[in-house]
Amino acid sequence: MALHLTTKSNKPTLLSMKKIVLSTFIVIFIISCSTSKQIEKAVSSGNYDQAISDGIGKLRTNKDKKGKTEFIVMLEDAFNKATERDLNTIDYLNKDSNPENYLKIYDMYVGLDNRQERIKPLLPLYINNRETRCAF
Repeated sequence: MALHLTTKSNKPTLLSMKKIVLSTFIVIFIISCSTSKQIEKAVSSGNYDQAISDGIGKLRTNKDKKGKTEFIVMLEDAFNKATERDLNTIDYLNKDSNPENYLKIYDMYVGLDNRQERIKPLLPLYINNRETRCAF
């Protein structure tokens, strides 16, 4: 008794190629959405510096693309909140008039400057083909 084996061609069909392309787009979409959710979560939990780092990472490439508008807005929000928090802390430490706080105050000013310097290479940022007036 002879056993006949039939083999299928290993050539990808048009349908399987479409599935691969669709799957790739879905994965990219999920990853990009999860990044924006991570930034929103970081801002809402008060982790502004993490949100700023994530926003900068997303805007490093092709910052003028329409899909990046959301990241520009989140970056601005996180930057403003972090700056306000740090300046309020500096004001509080200054009111204490304790010389031991001077190093903390200096470190906070250095942190403010570092935050601005990390964002500076991205400037100018555009939303709807208009330059944003962010206080970076």
